[in-house]
Amino acid sequence: HGVDFDLFAAGGERAAELPADTPIAGFYGSLSDWIDVDLLAGVAARMPEWQFALIGPVRTDVSRLSGTPNVRLLGEMPHARLPAFVANWTVSLLPFRDNDQIRACNPLKLREYLAGGTPVVSTEFPALDGYRDHVRVAVDPDSFAGAIRAAADEPPTKRDLRRRQVADESWDARAAQVDGLLDRFA
Repeated sequence: HGVDFDLFAAGGERAAELPADTPIAGFYGSLSDWIDVDLLAGVAARMPEWQFALIGPVRTDVSRLSGTPNVRLLGEMPHARLPAFVANWTVSLLPFRDNDQIRACNPLKLREYLAGGTPVVSTEFPALDGYRDHVRVAVDPDSFAGAIRAAADEPPTKRDLRRRQVADESWDARAAQVDGLLDRFA
């Protein structure tokens, strides 16, 4: 995968859908069976002072979240709007279940979150390899809530480190890598 680095690094003005004056933990992507809804519900219950913004189509049972006062299900958004969310929430989330699909995935949003500079808290999965220095990994609601709080306290200098981690992983850079590989076989 690559990342539209310039788009996500530029961020944008705070999206109107985000509440003001409160820390926000956010996720975007399909809310499908690979999202750990029970984990999110447990974390939201432990962090009532935080808002949880979840962007994407709902394709699984989210009833444990829909009645939670500090969880906002914002629905689908155009991809071009996502940087304004990432740049203006406090922590980005990757709350995946441990299953075969997630163990084999390589989520584009990981690179997009890093290009946006926000701290990332995730459950464990293999595609974190190579990025672990910039991601806090947690396994249950208590450790996940603790990781979110710790990530929120990271110094602003870490924002630039996260961006630098993926600065050379733009789609143009990936295309150049493929061209180089093809040239070797020409």
